[in-house]
Amino acid sequence: MNKVIPKCSVALTAENVTTDPLLLKRAFNGEFRIVYATPEILFLEDSYFLRKVIPDANHPFKKKLIAVALDECHCIKNWGKFRPYYKMTGTLRELLSDIPFIALSATLTPVGITEAKKGARLRDPLIVKESIRRYNLIQFYAPIRQPGFEDLSILIPKDIISAADIPQTLLFVDSRIQANAIAQWLRRKLPKILQSDECQIIRAYTGAVDSKAKSITTDGLNDESTRIVVCTEAEHRVRPGNFLKTRSRRSFSV
Repeated sequence: MNKVIPKCSVALTAENVTTDPLLLKRAFNGEFRIVYATPEILFLEDSYFLRKVIPDANHPFKKKLIAVALDECHCIKNWGKFRPYYKMTGTLRELLSDIPFIALSATLTPVGITEAKKGARLRDPLIVKESIRRYNLIQFYAPIRQPGFEDLSILIPKDIISAADIPQTLLFVDSRIQANAIAQWLRRKLPKILQSDECQIIRAYTGAVDSKAKSITTDGLNDESTRIVVCTEAEHRVRPGNFLKTRSRRSFSV
């Protein structure tokens, strides 16, 4: 936006909009410098964006808008089948044809780049490729050799006396049920001296978790009271890059 506005950013989630019915109007009237929104918030038939913002050529939001960023742009195709409003990203490009667009992803293949360009209707875009190497993260792969979750015992060192003895670890799994089951299993592996704080030390982070619990997890990672987070791949808000501190973190996928 072309001028400094006191409030920095807002996330237009269903929960936030329900809590504050005026939030959409406030956001699109330019009260925030950065507005995060899902395709559903923008394109539902009765959305404020379609009813009020798009038809008005002189709307304050349009005048202050300097760019639209499509984060995780591979989702335009990958999620389009079960969240059809993602397929309307190209429509957004047409509706805001005079606004610069930027599409971002850490996992795009050459084919994915072509699909993202087509899905978002990007016209002759400049393609910038950068390394996604995170030097505060350690990744390694190991075959599964033991039954159940026994191979994950290595995440909790032997003879620990404090939570700080457990390296901070993000463990990515395929389902919410698996995330909860592994978190509970790992908690039982903690020594008795730490079990009173087991729910803070080891946490599950999935789409089924409410915003309060997610905040507890992210705060715990940052203040280092949380040592292991078991999360689903879809919950990319807990990706390692979101927590840039000097200590190393381990990242696993199972």
